[in-house]
Amino acid sequence: MKTLSAILIVGFLVLWAEMQPTSGITIPYGLKKPGQCPIPPGRCRMIDPPNYCNYDFDCEGPMKCCLMICGRDCVDPV
Repeated sequence: MKTLSAILIVGFLVLWAEMQPTSGITIPYGLKKPGQCPIPPGRCRMIDPPNYCNYDFDCEGPMKCCLMICGRDCVDPV
């Protein structure tokens, strides 16, 4: 019984040590839609503008999730 407990604890420690940090989200290569985001024509004066998408695949069809004047939004690529 003690051996099983020790093996389980070591197993959980190994799994915990292998986990990736979740502070930054990265998109694996191949999950972005083709094309480039347009250059925003200006700057937003809001402190924390709302985002209407986070990733390209939050957008319908060929549209991409791009940083625009105020926050991220789905737009047609250039």
